[in-house]
This record gives sequence, C-alpha cells and structure tokens, in this order.
Amino acid sequence: LVAYLGITRVMLHVPSAPHAWVCLFLCGVLGIASAYALIGITQYYTDYDYGPVRGIASASTTGHGTNVIAGLAVGMESTAGPTLVIACCLAGSHALGEAAGLPHGGGPLW
Repeated sequence: LVAYLGITRVMLHVPSAPHAWVCLFLCGVLGIASAYALIGITQYYTDYDYGPVRGIASASTTGHGTNVIAGLAVGMESTAGPTLVIACCLAGSHALGEAAGLPHGGGPLW
C-alpha cells in the first residue's frame, strides 16, 4: 500500500485539485478491500470448514430432495454478501470521486 500511495501521488497529482490524489488512492484501497472481502465470502460458502457446506453435506444424507433444497438455499443466501460489498464499494468510490473535486470533462456524465 505504501508503494501504491507513492505511485498515486506521483501520477495523479494535479495543481487544480491538490488533494484529489488522496481520494483516488482511497478508491483503490476500497477496491483492494472489496477483493479481500469477496475472497473471504467465497471461502465461507465453499470451504468444508464452514457451516454452509457442512449443512449441504448433512442434507445429502437424507435424500436427493433435501440436498437440492439445501443447495438452492445456500446458493441464494451466498449472493447477498458479494452484492452488499460491491454496492458499498461502488457508493464509496463514487463519493470519493465526487470529493476529489475534479471536473468530468465539461459534458454530461451520463
């Protein structure tokens, strides 16, 4: 992160917005944090050491139907975490980008 901080300062510093590079650095840190969070969530829902996989495995002992139901339930549940992580990081990066104070080229953003 220290090297990333220096590279961001050197490459993204502009005199018209002297502190914009800090906001852009924090956007990158949010991206790195989201990657770690997504890896952790994926590991939780796919590793045998944690409850979701063990629940599917125990449901497999009672028959095909309960296995399918348990698998679908875990699959649906596992989408909430990544969705929240991505939404929060997008909102945070957008807020930091707005706080940077850089113009977006003068035309409409959308």
